[in-house]
Amino acid sequence: MEDKIAYVLNSVKNKDEVKATTTLQFKKDISEILFSNSFDGNILEIGTSGGNTTVILCCVAEILGKHVYSFEYDPNSIEKARALCSGYGFMNVDIVQKDVYGSEWDDIVVFEDIGCVFIDCVHTEECFAQDLMNAEKIAGKDAIIIAHDYGLVTKDGKSIKKFLDKNKDKYEIVRYMGEQDNWNELGSGKVIDWEGVQLKIIE
Repeated sequence: MEDKIAYVLNSVKNKDEVKATTTLQFKKDISEILFSNSFDGNILEIGTSGGNTTVILCCVAEILGKHVYSFEYDPNSIEKARALCSGYGFMNVDIVQKDVYGSEWDDIVVFEDIGCVFIDCVHTEECFAQDLMNAEKIAGKDAIIIAHDYGLVTKDGKSIKKFLDKNKDKYEIVRYMGEQDNWNELGSGKVIDWEGVQLKIIE
């Protein structure tokens, strides 16, 4: 198990090489969370991009006997992600072309059993609120919720952190993930805090 995870972690591209992915530390953290927290159901990723984090989810899911479903809007990214997952030999993934803000998440029959939702899509407060609403609808209050780009402020001043600061009565930060500083040097926007968070929906 450790050898396979180490191989994927050491060979996949990270945020210092490709802006639209996660850092190596974030990938390590998401693996640790999924291994150390028992959860029922499969894994849903919102925002596949090129698949560099998707393959980590696939590796963990393969070891745990689970499946990965991933939503991505861009056809070119889907093609790249499918090729990457296939190149690593992962068959336990379905990458679905979908506009997550223009259609319901539960219109596809696969969502009978989701236990973890990883959100890495549009990082405005409005879109993130919609992501969380749909995540709860699909996976329930006990699901593992992980969000990337927590501490990133967009050019127009939007951020996931701002949304969560306003909604502490609804969402609790369980742990911070990835890097704390200088983790978005290839991308746009200003880093003001941690790369990601694990969340708990408060009843």
